[in-house]
Amino acid sequence: MSLRKPAVATSSWWPLARRGGDPGAGRSTRRGRTLPAGRKARDIVNALLIQAAGAAVLLVLKIALGRGGDVRGEETRRLIAGGALLLDVRTSREFATGHLPGATNIPLGDLERRMHSLGPKDRPIIAYCQSGQRSGLAKRQLTANGFTAVRNLGAMSSW
Repeated sequence: MSLRKPAVATSSWWPLARRGGDPGAGRSTRRGRTLPAGRKARDIVNALLIQAAGAAVLLVLKIALGRGGDVRGEETRRLIAGGALLLDVRTSREFATGHLPGATNIPLGDLERRMHSLGPKDRPIIAYCQSGQRSGLAKRQLTANGFTAVRNLGAMSSW
């Protein structure tokens, strides 16, 4: 069998020659490498889709688990009745569309600058937002700055 170079050079003639000209032995790629025998591009695409689906499930779980705070219903009411500050860390626009009764709005981006307005550092603070993500960050930020009684209500829907 004689291997003659085609008149027009292609990227796939040499890998075919290395495999003995058997197109079923694998597929050539642009750089002259071959995929394992029996492996098709659709198998690789399927594997990538499965990985993407797994990543999406993990993201949804992370968001869903992040919604819950460390304080709930009756305990929240008891803390508020005892003088706790209900802190809404959503944007001013989100706050204007609706908020929990008696809440103070300090957007998360302004929290560092406006911490002095929260009162004594041992005053109970209950932070909340739309999904629970920002209120969790607010709790960490407040705790790092010396506030000792910060609770995370989580998502506004948790009320």
